[in-house]
Amino acid sequence: MQQRKVVFIAGVLLLAIMVAGCVGPDSVSTGPAPTTGSDQTAPPEEEAGSDLVTAGMNEALVVTSGQKTFEITVLEVIRGRQANNLIQEGNMFNSEPDAGFEYLLVKVRKRFASGDGSEYTSSYEYQVYVEGAGNGPSFVVLPRTHADYKGTTLIRGGSAEGWLVFQVPVGKEAMLAYTSLFGGPAGFIRLS
Repeated sequence: MQQRKVVFIAGVLLLAIMVAGCVGPDSVSTGPAPTTGSDQTAPPEEEAGSDLVTAGMNEALVVTSGQKTFEITVLEVIRGRQANNLIQEGNMFNSEPDAGFEYLLVKVRKRFASGDGSEYTSSYEYQVYVEGAGNGPSFVVLPRTHADYKGTTLIRGGSAEGWLVFQVPVGKEAMLAYTSLFGGPAGFIRLS
């Protein structure tokens, strides 16, 4: 009986530590897109009247969580017929987009700008929102010319870069959201 109690308490403590490390970011702002190798970011500017910070294509979404700061930047966007053709080039078994939808490819970079320790990053940190609804990445094989965003562990100064693939309604405005594990979107990047 005593051993069960010890195992239960250890399990609860382990769960509490895991959840504490996976809570949402402390702050989110925008700044100019970082230059390679630079550890400095310009002062953030938030969009007036928005609940969540929204960055543009040439801005970095700056996310601070604990003592760590990350910069998320959209580098390139491909959509519609060109994106659909790239998906078909990637693998003949890739499916056509659903009726009324098209593929959206987003090249994104996440950079560990400051802080200590390490941070795991993967495509599951990103969603695309269209008309208030968020969707995760699609599972497709990309052509060799478009390397996918691979899961990796970053330390200060490190970055991960690659393509994310989503299905979105044809012609609708879409925004990329950076999300925390147990929370909703931390901030958005306009994809236009």
